[in-house]
Amino acid sequence: MARKPVVLVTGASGEMGHGLIHRLAELGTFDVLALDVRALDPELARHCAAVRVGDILDRHVLDRLRAEHPDSHLRHPEHPHRVVGFSYPVVPRGQARIRVQISAAHEPAHLERAVRAFVKVGRALGVL
Repeated sequence: MARKPVVLVTGASGEMGHGLIHRLAELGTFDVLALDVRALDPELARHCAAVRVGDILDRHVLDRLRAEHPDSHLRHPEHPHRVVGFSYPVVPRGQARIRVQISAAHEPAHLERAVRAFVKVGRALGVL
């Protein structure tokens, strides 16, 4: 039996993390590796293949995750874009947003690549 690809969900305890974990569990095609700076609610954790407590900005945490999942793309090379999720209490419950910051250094090709990545991931997750 083939192993499912592993999806790393950071900020798993937040509103966007909850929604993403539930959606990935519904799809059933991925194993979810949840990461947050605090322990995950047990009800949410049951939808995950693994749960880790730590900070994604800690290089040692990321190295450890890569060592635990050597055959997985925890950061997919086709989607190297960094985006920031805004969720409750920053925005009202149920109105989570993704923020993308654009600067004068970005060229049209960069923006087109980012849009293609958003569309591809959105379709794969069934939200587009």
